[in-house]
Amino acid sequence: MLRSQKMAITSLVLIFLFGIFCGIASERFIFDKFKRHGGKHKGQFEQKLTKRLELNNDQIANLKVLLKDVKRQHDEIRQADKPEFDSVRVDFDRKFNLILTKEQQDEFARMQTEWNQKRKDIEAHGVKEKKEKE
Repeated sequence: MLRSQKMAITSLVLIFLFGIFCGIASERFIFDKFKRHGGKHKGQFEQKLTKRLELNNDQIANLKVLLKDVKRQHDEIRQADKPEFDSVRVDFDRKFNLILTKEQQDEFARMQTEWNQKRKDIEAHGVKEKKEKE
């Protein structure tokens, strides 16, 4: 009986330690993924808008200010853990359209349609298919 009690206690301790290890590993993986996403794609959105919409220097300067403000708002929301990202995006879209020409607004609308379709595809088919397309 004593040997089986030791074995049971040892098993419980090992399971507990394994759980802690898995929790730490998954937490680090999740946060590393968020860090990599922000670092890897930082500036690509600005570059894509600048190139495809052929923004002039004033528009680029305004875009940078808007994106900096969106980042600040997203950081605040993330810290508060509130699902308000869409309202920030809609506000950005509205303000950004104010600095675009009519032709640029039309092209930006087409870009948004493409992004929305990609988002829907990812939601429908999962992240795996997104990686296959890249």
